[in-house]
Amino acid sequence: MSPKYFFPILAWSMLVAVAPATATQADYRAAEASLTPHADGYSIDDDPHSPELLRGVWSETAAYAVEFLNAHPDATAAELAAALESLSPRQRVSAVSLAPRTYLVAPGIDEIGTVFILRAQGEHYGVAWTIGEAAAHPPAGFELLAAWSAEAAALKCRTSLQASPAYPCGPLTAEIGTLPPDRDGSMRFYLAGTYAQEMGSTLDAQLSLWRWNGGTATPILAGSYEYTLIQEHGIRVVGDLLRIGVKDRFKTFLACGSCEGRQMLWAIRLGPEGVQDLGRTSLVPDLDLIDTLFDRLLANKPADDLAAPEAIAVLQRKIERMREEDSLEPDPPALGMLAGWISNFHVGVERGCFITDATEALIVTIDPVPGSPRVLSVEDYGGSECPQ
Repeated sequence: MSPKYFFPILAWSMLVAVAPATATQADYRAAEASLTPHADGYSIDDDPHSPELLRGVWSETAAYAVEFLNAHPDATAAELAAALESLSPRQRVSAVSLAPRTYLVAPGIDEIGTVFILRAQGEHYGVAWTIGEAAAHPPAGFELLAAWSAEAAALKCRTSLQASPAYPCGPLTAEIGTLPPDRDGSMRFYLAGTYAQEMGSTLDAQLSLWRWNGGTATPILAGSYEYTLIQEHGIRVVGDLLRIGVKDRFKTFLACGSCEGRQMLWAIRLGPEGVQDLGRTSLVPDLDLIDTLFDRLLANKPADDLAAPEAIAVLQRKIERMREEDSLEPDPPALGMLAGWISNFHVGVERGCFITDATEALIVTIDPVPGSPRVLSVEDYGGSECPQ
């Protein structure tokens, strides 16, 4: 490994101020070879030197990117990403042009990633900013950014703190993108970081929005969420809105890890004076209605605003039988796993078949009035399959 690039992460930004030095593929490969015995692709081990070895890989990646741009000053972001991916079959890299002669880069070795900004000063490029700077000392309200540090990539981070993956412990890999600039022309961008995990289709993630003033990046919004690999909605910028597809949870039943579950759309307005979190809107109001109705009835609370009396009576009898048969789960979610929801619209109403582990098949008719949908009827169809 080339010692001139073996820095702690906070020193990366100093590359801008020093004369360029030669970084080769051999330097990077030596750094990766040093890290490999201490990393399984999803975390680093508990050796006290492992975080420094990981920083060495990140430093050599950035150094090679600098050398590439100095040699190819007119390279596109895609060409830069391809050059970095040529370093190793384990490298996955995204890069976008943030401003003239400025690149936002998100490399990842397996599931362990980082983010940095490269900027030209005069004739030479350097590293102007890294996510590690924010990770080392996250501002108040942005504590989840600590997950981007090399120390947070250690397996012991999660095990010792018994923390949710969506809070202080990584590692993460990033999806990156630019956002409309603010009123003074400063560029903005987003980092959608996915937490490393060995299996499963439901993934923990964090979103952070940043303002780049030409010299450094400042976080302006951050939050955590979940998503699935199969969901329809991902991350999109539509006009002045950033929209993120989110998997949320129901109160009375579960969705399997590979199922879309309670799909939400998280919207953030990108105004010229700042950003505004508009919250999350459900994309499955029919299932929300059924979920809320069961939640009320299981707690013996009034539900006249959600359903017709006849529908409530059917569900109350169903709940009584489930309690007698001991088919309700002892802890929420009481209905167990959602086995299916098949719906069709008929002349202004929605009629669907709802099944969970506890309920068997129910034929539910809903009047989908915007803002106040209402269950009109429930038929206890029985069995574990919906009618064809």
